[in-house]
Amino acid sequence: MGKIEDKIKETFNDMTKVQQTVAVYILEHTDEVSFMTANELADNIGVSDTTVIRFCMFLGFSGYREFKKYLSDDIRSSDNTYNRLKKIINTNADSIFKSVLIKDMKDIEQTMLNEDNVKAFKNISGLLNMAETVYTFGHRGAHFPAELLSFSLHKQGKNVVLIQDIEQMSVITKKDLVIFFTFMRYNKIVIDSFNYFIDRNIPIVLITDTGILPVFQEADVVIHCNMTNNPISASIASMVSISNAIASAHAVDNKESVMNNLNEIESMISKFELYYI
Repeated sequence: MGKIEDKIKETFNDMTKVQQTVAVYILEHTDEVSFMTANELADNIGVSDTTVIRFCMFLGFSGYREFKKYLSDDIRSSDNTYNRLKKIINTNADSIFKSVLIKDMKDIEQTMLNEDNVKAFKNISGLLNMAETVYTFGHRGAHFPAELLSFSLHKQGKNVVLIQDIEQMSVITKKDLVIFFTFMRYNKIVIDSFNYFIDRNIPIVLITDTGILPVFQEADVVIHCNMTNNPISASIASMVSISNAIASAHAVDNKESVMNNLNEIESMISKFELYYI
């Protein structure tokens, strides 16, 4: 974040104590605030709607709507590949190698230690086993973990489909399960697709970074992945780990059928001599 943060810091000492409370909350929850209504923001802070609107006007905006648009534009402009790369352009390769891997390890560790994730993960196996067909969805950067999970479940003999075209969504029913991967910045295709599933009461397991959009609360199960922004894109290491964990849990729950299917695959590999080793 840049311009909004600067505006708040420049005027912070001139604010009333209540306005300073609003300011601190916004600085600490910037991404969440960009999706909140004035009423939601006021409720979260414990102040009145009027206080929020007056705070926006104090910063020079006509009201909350203009403030939120400015905030969203600020987030989009600061959180892009160019600006992330510009920050590290003079860093040497050795430093990058270590720092990126360390961040990935920390992301996985923090995702693993999240108690809400531990509780939520236990509910995924039941939904997987009940589903007639499992559909995995991931757009742009989130496509890889969705594809990996689809590949892993397919090897185990599960009826699974990787959604690559919106037309595939028309056949999904309440008897199926959608495992939905997404993270900031959420685009229109992601939100519209999620709403499509919600409107049809299709079970959803959501794997996301923060899950800050109100609609995301409608998912049956939510796993929050810690994701650090790397120079080119957000790190998906924790999402990939969750994908592997889901596939592993399914294998453990369905030992006999999974082993039979994997043995059949190995027989085919041997018969067709697919590998040199």
